[in-house]
Amino acid sequence: MSSQGDEKLSSLKLRLRITRILSKLFILVMLILLGYILMPYFQQLNIVIPVINMPLVTLGSVTILAVVGILLYRILADMLLLLNPISKAIRVIFKKMTMDHVTLVKRAIYDIIFLILLIIVLTALLPVVSAFPVMGIYFATGLPLIALAVIILIFWDLGKILYSEAEQLADIIAEKLESINEE
Repeated sequence: MSSQGDEKLSSLKLRLRITRILSKLFILVMLILLGYILMPYFQQLNIVIPVINMPLVTLGSVTILAVVGILLYRILADMLLLLNPISKAIRVIFKKMTMDHVTLVKRAIYDIIFLILLIIVLTALLPVVSAFPVMGIYFATGLPLIALAVIILIFWDLGKILYSEAEQLADIIAEKLESINEE
């Protein structure tokens, strides 16, 4: 009876997490559309905030980009929490995997999914970011460089995973060949 309750609870948590991701994605899209609509008007107003000597359009652009960044971080964090059920399914499919292999597979899956999401987000953000007046040029230049650095780190991590797996496979093959030679 308790296993059914646990399954219902985990199913409810999964649904809530997916709902949370979709609602944050909706808010993100609405915020980007709002930025597209409002920023040209802010630029035409040509208002400067006196205390900080910053144009209203620059402050609006920076604020929208900061909120977009926070939303993207939270969406990514929620999506990474969804990977646990996926890794459990992989573990069921490949029953002979040891815990070391499972953690390596999890890391590789995290890295690959993060790469895909990074490319999608970068592709979606570049036109949006470059449309913002004044600061858009700087963000449009900086985002690909930051993404490139993150991609290099992810490939470095994937390379370490593949190298350790290849090393373990070579050790297993060497042990098998030694046992055959001893016979």
